[in-house]
Amino acid sequence: MCASPENIRRIMLTAYDLDMVETGDYAFFNTEIFSGTSGNNKPWYNASDTDEQNLKARKAYDAVLTVSARTPSIEPYLSFSREV
Repeated sequence: MCASPENIRRIMLTAYDLDMVETGDYAFFNTEIFSGTSGNNKPWYNASDTDEQNLKARKAYDAVLTVSARTPSIEPYLSFSREV
């Protein structure tokens, strides 16, 4: 999957409702094109949602593997990044 964190959460909640998560028969791969785009260590959490929905989303995320590029931390890259 490659979508906004909100859409990924919505997809995973639907997958949970369709019993595609807890059986272990399905795996979901999420790609972050830019490192840290979610900016959140709890992408399953939505403060405006109920505790029940957040718990369901948390369980749904057990089936998600998010792949993101590592941002280099060496000075030549940081210097280039500041210039661009």
